[in-house]
Amino acid sequence: MRRPVGTAGLAAALLVVTLALAACGAQKIDGMAAADVVARSNAAMQDVKSAAVDGSLEITIAGDKDKATSPANALLLGAPIGMTMTGVVSEQPAAMDVTIKIPLLATVSPGAETIQERVIGDHLYLRMGDQWYGMKQPDAKTATPSPSSSVSSEQVLGALKRMGVDMGSWVKDKQDLTVEQLDGRDVYRVSEELDVSAMAAGVAKLLANAGSLQELVPGEQGAATQQQLDMLEAQSGRIAESLKEYLKGATLDLWIEKGSFYLDKMAFSADIDLPEEAAEQGMDAVAVAFTMALSKFNEPVQIEKPADVKPLAKALPGMWSTDGAGGAGLLPGATPSL
Repeated sequence: MRRPVGTAGLAAALLVVTLALAACGAQKIDGMAAADVVARSNAAMQDVKSAAVDGSLEITIAGDKDKATSPANALLLGAPIGMTMTGVVSEQPAAMDVTIKIPLLATVSPGAETIQERVIGDHLYLRMGDQWYGMKQPDAKTATPSPSSSVSSEQVLGALKRMGVDMGSWVKDKQDLTVEQLDGRDVYRVSEELDVSAMAAGVAKLLANAGSLQELVPGEQGAATQQQLDMLEAQSGRIAESLKEYLKGATLDLWIEKGSFYLDKMAFSADIDLPEEAAEQGMDAVAVAFTMALSKFNEPVQIEKPADVKPLAKALPGMWSTDGAGGAGLLPGATPSL
């Protein structure tokens, strides 16, 4: 599936497919190794124009509540901190309706735990509390052009290899391919454990060359500025060293439907140690679990424009630049037109 503006959930799913495509495995089912299954899934997903998404992120902080230096730290220990995302996305026509829920925010402000985002054509709408806000997104014709309107996993992998980033080396135990049932469907399951040291080295190279990789992605409002790219390059070594020191393990699983080869689900989990400063405050380690399920592929998506929409500038002042230069804004080039 080519990357449409605003469909971050599907884009993330395909990035994971790209990672899995780089690895290899000897075990075969139906005449295919794990890499063959993922390659066919990648090809099938190129033709997906819409899908329903259902994702969750759960973070659990382990530690000693007796050492917690504040009530906030004590609150975070033990109980999972969760976030869910459900909705539908469409590339043709461009549309999205996604609801994000972060229950922990309700302890700060009742009603703040739910944020809804809609995209209809070139308009973006956000509902925070009981109020909808909107803005017009940048005209794609004025955005910085990319070499092509769509990019294949092979092109991305080729660019990574030219940077010296070999994602195949990120897989510690080569892919395990099995067949199982998922919601009554037969699926291939691809499982792998990631090599932290190799990943850290690759991330360092990737951050140092983020500008080159970004050139492959069609220009859109989320493009990084040169200042941000320079900052990533300057910090790439330190980020990689922290990743190597504190990331203790990570696994990735993909569920790919038999027949259609659509990516039905992916799951990523990681165990992270925390620095000594955090331990002094009672926090020792973090467990991260992320899942994303995709369904209703290529079904029509109908989204209604919200009523009583106020300019997004009133809710998020200073969050974007209208000169197209980007600056430090989150949405460079966007305008508050409704």
